[in-house]
Amino acid sequence: MAFLKRSGLCILLLPALLNGACSRHAPASQAEAGASQQTPVADAGSQAPVHGPGQPTAPAPKAIAAGDPNAVLSQLSLELRKYVMRTRQKPKDFEDFVANSHVQPPPPPADKKYAIQGAAVVLVKR
Repeated sequence: MAFLKRSGLCILLLPALLNGACSRHAPASQAEAGASQQTPVADAGSQAPVHGPGQPTAPAPKAIAAGDPNAVLSQLSLELRKYVMRTRQKPKDFEDFVANSHVQPPPPPADKKYAIQGAAVVLVKR
């Protein structure tokens, strides 16, 4: 019976001993963690990365390859739809579309120019 009382006492004291042991080591591990999280010193020649909103860079102009006029019109019409979905605005004319969408169309055939009709780019007489 005395054995059961001692083992019961050990079972009751075991969590207290474990908690006490863990709490003694916690400040040391927190101090080590704090020391390892210090910011490193930057070299004079290195630059820190920039986070957050900055100056937006203009995307590189997307050049449409010259070739079959129907393929060019199809590609320009696709870019027009992408532009309208991205900006939620319809350009007032083809020149406005080219200026704001960063698309570089090939030169139109002789005596024709590009125009916007509905949701498509078409060729019209000059």
